[in-house]
Amino acid sequence: MAFRVLVVTDSASFYSDLEVAFGPLSLSLLHKGTSLLELNESELTAYWMAEKINFIVYAGFSLNFNAVRLQALTQSCAARDIPLIHVSSYQVFDAQQGSVEEGVKPEPNEPLSLSLLAAENIILGGARNMVLRMPWTLMSCSAALEDEGLLDRACKALLGTSELQVSDEVAGFVMSWPEVARAVTAMIQQVLCGAENWGVFHIRSSDSCSEAEFADAVARLLKSEGFSVANVVAVKGGGYLMQRSALLGGRRSVDDFGIQQRSFRVGLKGAVQRWVKLSGYIPALAP
Repeated sequence: MAFRVLVVTDSASFYSDLEVAFGPLSLSLLHKGTSLLELNESELTAYWMAEKINFIVYAGFSLNFNAVRLQALTQSCAARDIPLIHVSSYQVFDAQQGSVEEGVKPEPNEPLSLSLLAAENIILGGARNMVLRMPWTLMSCSAALEDEGLLDRACKALLGTSELQVSDEVAGFVMSWPEVARAVTAMIQQVLCGAENWGVFHIRSSDSCSEAEFADAVARLLKSEGFSVANVVAVKGGGYLMQRSALLGGRRSVDDFGIQQRSFRVGLKGAVQRWVKLSGYIPALAP
């Protein structure tokens, strides 16, 4: 009988990415929205017994965070020895600069960061749970504040003005949601095969970039698609596209699970082409 993995998320896009990543594996994937958290303990017990869940991926994001309900879900999973992986964000660290290792304790002050940390702490109350912190996301898959969609911001800014000032100091790693899904899938597969690696993990691309470097790379790709784009001007100080750096350090995902880090530039051209197609932008005709 195949292992059964429950994905708790309201993001149809993220679930679709997980379906693709899980495709080659002998694992059964189920999907429930965050309404699952509204079930009481007896209802959760009945659900676990009926579906025979072996692992849970929780990607509720900050929009759907309810401390009491998330605590109840975590405790219910722990009572039945069901491991849980929680998708979180670099934004738990507020505006901290430089590389942030997995062992660094977040000390946030901003509302979003406080909410992210509260959710992480609840999840980490379970002995067999994991928190997976993401860096900048290439595209967004939800309306949550931490799911920023750097490519969408960059493309709209480059096509909406004649000059774009971007920071050469604000920097981060960049990952697409399909890359996140592949990392999650690899971790689940190894845990179900006996790996005992729990706690906080950072995932990232193999290379980082400044906001200015990312904007320049996207500008070149948009030009190759026939668009007239803004002149990219690198400046000092805070970011225009992103408010803070996302330099997640640490090697636990590599050392414990062998997660292969890819360059954010791999597939960027295809991502820009898909963005153009989905957004409906059309290059201006030459005079």
